[in-house]
Amino acid sequence: MPEDNILQLGTVAILFLLFIKEFFSYLKSKKNGKNGNSDIIKTIETLRNNDLGEVNYKLNKVDDKLDRIINILIEIKTKLK
Repeated sequence: MPEDNILQLGTVAILFLLFIKEFFSYLKSKKNGKNGNSDIIKTIETLRNNDLGEVNYKLNKVDDKLDRIINILIEIKTKLK
């Protein structure tokens, strides 16, 4: 029975030390302005920027085509008068 008690205390001590280690590493990363999710956030922002850039490019292409169509319609209208 005392051996089980010592084993449980050892387990609790190891868990406590791991908790303290993680806590201080968290504080250190927070002090440096970094957090564990910064890489994920940067990746999401990069994907979002790439998607927005692609959408913007396609919208510009559509805008150019609409300008050409409007110019053609204006020419047709002037020729019909």
